[in-house]
Amino acid sequence: MNKKSTLYQSIAGLYDSWFQVLYNLAFLLFRQMLPLLSWIARKGIKNQKTYFFFNGQKGLIASIEKEWAGKKENTIWIHCSSYGEFGIARPLIKAIKETTSYKIVLTFFSPSGYEAIKDNHPLIDYLYYLPLDTPSNARRFVHALRPQKAIFMVSELWMNYLKVLEKEQTPTYLVSALITPKSVVSKWYGHAYRSQLRSFTRILTLNDSTRQILLQSGYDRAVVTSDPLFDNVHLIAQTPYRNQVIEGFATENPLFIAGSIDCQEDLKLTAALANNHPETKFVVVPHELYPEALQTIRKAFRGKVCFHSECKNTPSEQFKDCQILIIDYMGELSYLYRYGTWAYVGGGFTPYLHNVLEATVYGLPVAFGPCIERKAVAQELISLQIGGQVRTPEELNRWFQLQNTAPEKLEQVKTTALKYMNEHRNITQGILHLLDFQTQKESL
Repeated sequence: MNKKSTLYQSIAGLYDSWFQVLYNLAFLLFRQMLPLLSWIARKGIKNQKTYFFFNGQKGLIASIEKEWAGKKENTIWIHCSSYGEFGIARPLIKAIKETTSYKIVLTFFSPSGYEAIKDNHPLIDYLYYLPLDTPSNARRFVHALRPQKAIFMVSELWMNYLKVLEKEQTPTYLVSALITPKSVVSKWYGHAYRSQLRSFTRILTLNDSTRQILLQSGYDRAVVTSDPLFDNVHLIAQTPYRNQVIEGFATENPLFIAGSIDCQEDLKLTAALANNHPETKFVVVPHELYPEALQTIRKAFRGKVCFHSECKNTPSEQFKDCQILIIDYMGELSYLYRYGTWAYVGGGFTPYLHNVLEATVYGLPVAFGPCIERKAVAQELISLQIGGQVRTPEELNRWFQLQNTAPEKLEQVKTTALKYMNEHRNITQGILHLLDFQTQKESL
């Protein structure tokens, strides 16, 4: 090893140490401010999601330790950032439960995941918010659960948890990893995160470019796989489901489903489209359900608006002249797309476009915002002329009109979409093998 290499490693090690100190101080300060932040979220900015997050952290690690005191369960710990990542994890969870005897511990960082499934999670044995990533919380959480494996989804790199799992020699995996040159791991200041990659037993990536970035970062145990989301949406599409309110609202009219409306840009585009096409009925599914957000959405539309919660289950005069139906509850969007003819999926004006496959599995043409650099599926849908990337209300309107140029256009898109989906099936079993699970029922 030459002097230049030794100097670089010394500087990198020093940087990592200082980065870890600042990282821990940030979380410790945040934890001390939780009571104040919770009050502000509830009384000040009145943001329900933010309040749920702050409130969910209060006394969390102590309650988990109390619940697990004296327990000796054989567990798999799976962590998702939000409800979107849970869509990736769900087929894995189902397969693990069907082929092993492990108990499943699922954690969420975001309330969008925890609050959506807290009252209905038959495959999950234990459900928690993820305690903040402080050295103490990470140690106490891992020591309480003693998981046989830990599985993180997409881009979850919690440094203290990874350090403890590595120290405990717990097999740890990152599934559906997607890393771009803009990711923190790729930046000059991301050396601490690159160093922590060694904690993963194996990383399963969605494309070869991610594998190459990991290889350049010194990690050589990455494997390219398909996305478990495909199996998840296939499972949902095959599940019987009816919504009598939507059926009464549609009355055999084609519906435009605007799903996961996540920001002002999403609302601006979909509201403009609805206002320009009063002959078309729209089902709007917001990503946030606090009262102020729902009223903002209602005011954006010129046509008559109904809320699902205010409607009865039987067709009646309640839907007379109603153009917009707002779904003001969580958890069923992936089922609702089956009623659609066209779809728009929100989140595309941020790096976090929501799940476009939920619409594609039903053969719908789907539009979304422009930020899809990290979204390989969205890029594939564009190349197949199933998906449309839009930036302005005018672009969304042109896309919508293009879908309606002739009846055979929609049929062609549906045929292409269903063929694409059928080419991506039964992905989960291969992933279980890469996660070092046996394929038969394990005796623990």
